[in-house]
Amino acid sequence: MEPASFALSLAAEDARLALAAAARSELGLPVLDAVPRQMADAVEAGHGGKDITAMFLFSCPAP
Repeated sequence: MEPASFALSLAAEDARLALAAAARSELGLPVLDAVPRQMADAVEAGHGGKDITAMFLFSCPAP
């Protein structure tokens, strides 16, 4: 996950921008609605500088 090939914080911004563009176009993307929130939670948990794969590990913690 480090060094990041594509930082989670950048992916989170891209997801937010895609959702905003969809809203401006009145295009419903229900699956994408959850993505920016989940990414923001992972960034807030300190994973923003890690590779985007950190989102999976944040979302699916080991038992």
